[in-house]
Parts: sequence; structure tokens; C-alpha cells
Amino acid sequence: MNCDTANGMWNKLLSVYEQMSDTSITIVQQKFYRYTMDPKDNIAGHISKLENLSRQLKQLGEPISESMLITKILMTLPDSYRHFYSACDSMNSANRTLEQLTTRLMVEEIRQVQGQEVRDDGAESSALTATKGKYNKSQKYVNKNDNTKPGKCNHCKKPGHWKRDCRIFKKEQEEKKSTSGLELIGVQRKNEEIDDSDKWYVDSGASDHMTNRKEWFVDYKHFDVHSLVRIGDGKHIMAVGKGNLNIYTYVDNKWIKGYLENVLYVPDPKVNLFSCGACLDKGITMVTDSKGCSFKINNRVIAVGVRENKLFTMLIKTDFSQEIGHCANVAVKKLTLEHWHKILCHQNVKHVREYLKHNEIQFTDIQGQLFCEPCIYGKQHKETFTQSETITTEPV
Repeated sequence: MNCDTANGMWNKLLSVYEQMSDTSITIVQQKFYRYTMDPKDNIAGHISKLENLSRQLKQLGEPISESMLITKILMTLPDSYRHFYSACDSMNSANRTLEQLTTRLMVEEIRQVQGQEVRDDGAESSALTATKGKYNKSQKYVNKNDNTKPGKCNHCKKPGHWKRDCRIFKKEQEEKKSTSGLELIGVQRKNEEIDDSDKWYVDSGASDHMTNRKEWFVDYKHFDVHSLVRIGDGKHIMAVGKGNLNIYTYVDNKWIKGYLENVLYVPDPKVNLFSCGACLDKGITMVTDSKGCSFKINNRVIAVGVRENKLFTMLIKTDFSQEIGHCANVAVKKLTLEHWHKILCHQNVKHVREYLKHNEIQFTDIQGQLFCEPCIYGKQHKETFTQSETITTEPV
């Protein structure tokens, strides 16, 4: 503000900020060379802080080489990582990069954490065999050779930890979450028996759902030319027709009405095959574990299976009562093209028709052009008003 010319302003700025820049370089360099690893930081945080200091020096015109940064990282590691120092010295210079070192250190950090977790509760670490003691936060002396640990687990009945810290308890809780109710399948299976001839076996290699029970079909369509289909062992068998089936799935201790669509009629196999691929193609998620499997839509379980002799058997049955047939027929009722147009968010009618035919979805077509009132209101546009050329001075 006190300068009268641009040259004077520039010289003033140089005198102030060049001196500050030199001082900043010295301060950052001191931070870099004096830096030690914070015990609370993990490997990623430790490396990130050193990279940040290196970046600051580079911006100030004093860059730190990658080799020098690697050496600084190794020198500031805890004693448990000291073996990396000699390991990096023996590496080829072409492979001795910051990225590779970071990856290896983070992997080693995970191994050490996992090794600490799986350590037996009743065993003491070799590091704790020293005769030295330490002071805890309450300033009470604690002998490291004292093997006594407070508490007893109410879950596994082992001493040395509480139930909230029990690895077995935590593992069982995680399994319960992942199975999504599959722990009840064993009880369900005992209460609801399914005949062997009516069982559906999950087949991850089958291209479609298949059955040899022609009497199950609600709306059967015979193929003019028989079609080859693939099964789990890689073989191909002949399908002579397809259709929809009325079924019940056993979920949450009750039978739920449903249906299977586009099921192939294949006389050759002696069992019914439930295709995983056909479900996944429709956006259904499959979850499996050692006890069974479940199929979900939007995290809602729609079908489950149990494991029997290393095979997954679906809890599905077919019923031919009039009530079930009526309900299922409603479910597979052909929808009109107008209905599909609305379901698919008012998509272009031509695209809707092509999509349904491509996926072999039956629908009732319409004659002439489809009239959709929401499309008329939602897709039309308004013309802008032109500027008036007349001037009104009184009411007309």
C-alpha cells in the first residue's frame, strides 16, 4: 500500500516472501529429518505424513528423492518391521520403489494384526517373558510375568477374556448375519418333508430351470424343433417344450405362493434342476454357506435351500389344488403392451415391444398407436410467448 510503482511493489514482495520461503524450507526440512513414527498411526498414515513433507519440500524447490524417502520410512519403522530394512537392501534397484514398499508394509501390517488376533488366549507372547514390569495408567506396578487374567467367558467357558471379546462368539454372530435366517432351515426341513421325486436340486451349470414332470406345467408350449440345453456336467440334453409352474417356497416358517417361468420340459433327467444362472440373470442374488443357500431380491429372501449330501436342495413344492392354480395363473397372466409401457417408465413403445420379444416375455399387443395420457402431459412442451408490439393504456 505504501508503494507508488509496480516495480516497487514487486521488490517489496520479493524482500518479504523470498525470506519467508527460505525460512519455510528450513522448517520443513527440520520436520522431515526429525520425524518419528507416532505409535497411534498405522503404516498408511505414517507413509502419508512423510510423503506430505516431501511434497511440501518439492513445492518449495527442494525435492526429496524417492530413494531418500524410502530410507527415511524404513528408519522410522517400529522394531517389528526392522527386517524390511535388510530385505530392501537385497532387492534390485529397479524393483525398489515407494509403491512396492508401501504395499509390502501394509500386507505385513495385516499379518501382524491377524497373528495377534489368533494368538491363543491362555498363551503369553514371547515378548512378555521379560522380567521387567511396567506402570499402567493408574500408576500401579504390573508384573509382565503375571499369567493371571481377569474374567471367564460365559460362551466358550475359557478363562482370560469376556464374552464380548470371544472370537468364537463373534464368528458365530457373523455367520448368523451372513446366512440371513438359514440357521432355521434345519428345523424347517424336519417339519416340512418333500418327496424325493418332487425335489429341486440347485445346479450352477444348468442354463435354465428343468423338469421331467410335464403334468406340473400351467401353460405348456411344445417346441416345433427340439432345443439343446446344457447341464452342470457339461453335457447337452434335449428340451421338447417349456412353460410356467405354480410353486410354493418355504421361507420364515411358512409357504409362500409363487411361480417359476420359462421352465424347460426335459424328459431325460430323473431330477428337477433349479438353475442359478437363470436367477442371476433376473437380478436375484444368491447367498451360500456350509448349511444352505438363499435367493434374495432387494435383500428380501424369496427362496431357500438346504445342503444334503454336498448338494443344495430347494425348499420348493408344487401343488395342484384349484386355489393354488388360480393364484398362480393370475401371477403369470399376460400383461398388455400398455401395462409394460408403464412398468418400464413410459419407454418408447417400439423399444418396449422389441425388449419383450427379445426376452420371450408374452404380452398382449395393441392395434394402432398407443395413447398414453401421462406421456402426452409429461413430454409435451410449451411455446414461448412472443413479445407484444402493442401498448395498452386502458382496460379493453
